[in-house]
Amino acid sequence: MALNPPLSTVLAIKDSIASTLQNAALPVGARAAIIAPQLAMVNQWADQIPLVLDNPDAPANVNLVFAIRKDLYVGPQFFQCVLGANGFELPPAFAAFLAMIAKLIGAQKTDRDKPPLKVLFYVSFLLSF
Repeated sequence: MALNPPLSTVLAIKDSIASTLQNAALPVGARAAIIAPQLAMVNQWADQIPLVLDNPDAPANVNLVFAIRKDLYVGPQFFQCVLGANGFELPPAFAAFLAMIAKLIGAQKTDRDKPPLKVLFYVSFLLSF
């Protein structure tokens, strides 16, 4: 099964978003309105997270999503849009994109409840005395 939209399309979307962000002649609202449908296309990957992570292009897929986030949001928290607009002033595709990022990060996390093997061995060694 292939990602929809394909990686090449999302690469083109990233370039288009970057160009739109650089066009200071357009008002903020107009730039957000141009970017929103493009983000909506990228947001289709939210329902395909396992495929985003588990395919031959996986590192490129994930890196591309985070590159778009870096273009659109101010780090290190990545919640404030570079357009300077508040979240409620932006089209819904922006919030959906942040939700997809959170879902992607959550899918990449390892199980934190499992202690490392050497810690488990050390604890069991101490408890044997």
